[in-house]
Amino acid sequence: MQDPLLPPLAAIATGILASRFVSFETRELFIVVTAIAILSAIALWRRACVLAGACCLLGFVFAGALVDLAHRPAPRPELDAEGRDPVILSGCVVQPPALSGDRERFVVELDPGARVQVTAYAREGQAPPALRYGQRVEFEARVRRPRNFGNPGSFDYARYLARRNIYWTASMNTGAAVAMLPGQCGSRFQAAIVGLRVMALDRLAELYQGKPYETGMMQAIMIGETYQVQRVWTEQFRNTGTYHAIVISGTHTAVLALFLMLVLRLCFVRREAALFVTAALLWLYALVTGWGSPCVRCAAGFTLFAAASYFSRQRRTLNILAAVAIAFLVLDPEQMFEASFQLTFLAVGFIGAFATPLLQRTAYPRVRALADLPDTGRDLHLAPVAAQFRVEMRLLAETLRPWTKLPERASCLAIAIPARVLLFAFQLAVVSAIVQIGLALPMVVYFHRIGFSGVSANAIVVPLMCTVIPVGFIAIFTGWAWVAKAATLLLAASHVAVNWHVHMEPNWRIPDPPLWLGIAIGAGLILAALAARAGRFWFTGATAALVVLLALLLWHPFPPEIAPRELEMTVVDVGQGDSILLTFPDGKLMLVDGGGIPAFGHHAPSQMDIGEDVVSS
Repeated sequence: MQDPLLPPLAAIATGILASRFVSFETRELFIVVTAIAILSAIALWRRACVLAGACCLLGFVFAGALVDLAHRPAPRPELDAEGRDPVILSGCVVQPPALSGDRERFVVELDPGARVQVTAYAREGQAPPALRYGQRVEFEARVRRPRNFGNPGSFDYARYLARRNIYWTASMNTGAAVAMLPGQCGSRFQAAIVGLRVMALDRLAELYQGKPYETGMMQAIMIGETYQVQRVWTEQFRNTGTYHAIVISGTHTAVLALFLMLVLRLCFVRREAALFVTAALLWLYALVTGWGSPCVRCAAGFTLFAAASYFSRQRRTLNILAAVAIAFLVLDPEQMFEASFQLTFLAVGFIGAFATPLLQRTAYPRVRALADLPDTGRDLHLAPVAAQFRVEMRLLAETLRPWTKLPERASCLAIAIPARVLLFAFQLAVVSAIVQIGLALPMVVYFHRIGFSGVSANAIVVPLMCTVIPVGFIAIFTGWAWVAKAATLLLAASHVAVNWHVHMEPNWRIPDPPLWLGIAIGAGLILAALAARAGRFWFTGATAALVVLLALLLWHPFPPEIAPRELEMTVVDVGQGDSILLTFPDGKLMLVDGGGIPAFGHHAPSQMDIGEDVVSS
């Protein structure tokens, strides 16, 4: 089997999912897993390979359920300080302040594993308190538990914070002081990591002083600090499906790995050593950027890639992807239900299952054929299609030589370089199109949107933003203003491309599809992946069926779920204010008000859009 880790991954994921619907006991699962392991060993001893494989997969299913049961969260800590009256809190600063307008946010650990996220407001002209990691502080604030909006499909904000050990939010009065207590807290290792993060953020703030847009966007792209990013700056990226290009993602980490490998190789470091040095630096980058899941997953994948290269093993994308997914599910099975985890692995999975085989038959051989065109000896070692393409490119260069008066090698380069650019654009378009098609269903389920212009927008924005990463790191390490200016120009060019594409994007919402359609699309993608290896006829048929299902998803010719000939009133939870959905007996719908978050005094308005984030979902 080419990808032997895919079945164990599917089995473990099945067990984790089953544990959410079936009540298991830890002791029972441990006994079952042990019994299946013994049965598998007996089957191997008897050389009953089929029975041993089936037992192993069944064991992985129960092992997945056991892992999920072992990681169930502990009871939430209690704090007898919630209410309208302010209370005095003291603890250790574990996340230094992030400033946005007149407010700053930092995280304080009250007790081990019990943290509070604090928002402080500064008076006009007043400097915020200079806090750093490991300081013991005391302050007065109003405390409350994070609140979710009680609507179907709403984002579980309380769970999101709890996974980071944050169980309360606190708000300080305007101009309130933070008292510094004697002593230090926290770990030295974490203090060093946070120190690197603060140094990078300060350097970017210094390079782009007086430019809030450039400062906020570069801090988000390079270090993952999004607190200063205004929603209006990123809305067009969201609408065109290019938002992933301005946040820390696997793509950023992969580009950084390529840049580090290039620098190390230019410094005459051996390839094997460069791979492992790059892997170590990627783990450091994951720590500095806040240990975000996409960055950690990419670092883990690159480490497996480096290990496979060192031991001269074949590097298969889907197998590496499955190994990383198994490791993350074993360490934290809760990630399986997060949109970030699903979208990341689905995107890479679709690239490995569809884009890579397609490009191996089309673009990759032609790219290799463009190397050293004047050398006719290379033609004999290429596949027939690649050799023919190479001869055609050489003939084209010879045809242009009388017109350009260039030497043979220069004329070949004049043909090869544009051809490489066109083939690179083709590869980007293929990968972007396959990812857009593959992620259509989860994008509708989670965000009720699909970026129709995403194929061409990503083909332009992704290369620009990928170039920003190495340029930005050069600016951080050197402090050169002209390098920072180059990063600004790349950022501006990507914004222009997004603005142009956003006018072609239809501004609508796609409702949740029926269950049968979601299952059919998922089955269609699996069948298309299997049919790609079976032959062109089967792949064409599976692709046609998938296109029909995706057309139904986008067209959504399904009536809303309302009671016929009855008057319905649904009150939408918007926190403060009203939002009422009326369904009339004749089937017409009316939304009365859409909620909102008012801004009192001189405080900056909230970055949350109630209509987009609450009512629409």
